[in-house]
Amino acid sequence: MSIAVDREATRVWILNVGDLKPYEREIEFFINLGWNSTRWNPDNIDSFVSSWAQREFQVSASVAESLTDVVGNLTRFNSRRKPELLNTTTYSLINYREAERVLDAWATLKAASTK
Repeated sequence: MSIAVDREATRVWILNVGDLKPYEREIEFFINLGWNSTRWNPDNIDSFVSSWAQREFQVSASVAESLTDVVGNLTRFNSRRKPELLNTTTYSLINYREAERVLDAWATLKAASTK
């Protein structure tokens, strides 16, 4: 979308959302970016998630910052592999401590999300 803004292609944007429910925050961002494309950039994108968290969960700014980290990591972890494609060979048990590192990252995320 930022490339479209850079090229001044801002009159009409079309988004195929498919299943709306799991992408509510992302669609809200798309709509906000379309409304005011100069407000958001790679340097301040986390402030969108932070303000979203404050509004949705009615929390303070400091708690919202923690939620921004949780949401960011959850999104990143989920994008590694579709759940239906996970199996016993997805992460290596013997090379580079891969499976152990992935499990540790999920455990850290769980701990951060249940504070």
